[in-house]
Amino acid sequence: MSINSDFLLSKKQWKLIQAKANDYWKNDPLNSVRRRSISKLYGKAIIIKDSDKKVIEEFPSQLKAAKYLEVSRYKISQYLNSGNLLNSKLGPVFLINKGQSKERSIKIQVLDINKNILDTCSSLRAAEKKILSYSYFY
Repeated sequence: MSINSDFLLSKKQWKLIQAKANDYWKNDPLNSVRRRSISKLYGKAIIIKDSDKKVIEEFPSQLKAAKYLEVSRYKISQYLNSGNLLNSKLGPVFLINKGQSKERSIKIQVLDINKNILDTCSSLRAAEKKILSYSYFY
């Protein structure tokens, strides 16, 4: 198969095309159709809940959630689905990936030696931590 040299771009031509595209995209408003489409395909939709687990707001991307909460995007990715509260301008909030907003149906009960329920956990790892925290080493 032969390559038609009329369609090949030099490095200089390619850099010019990239520069024009970058200039265009920098000036593209945040609510443009292109940006919404990219967020929908690649972004992580975020649900922000208060400490009582009531929904405060939903955002199509981590960046928009970070701007709303006035924290860095890195902080959003750290706390996303961690189960830990993030201190923000709204107070302590939970960050949940919209695709994983359903709570796990698994419940593991941590019992003492007399089979009294000490705690209920949603994962084996959390149950392990609870067991170790209740353990008394002599």
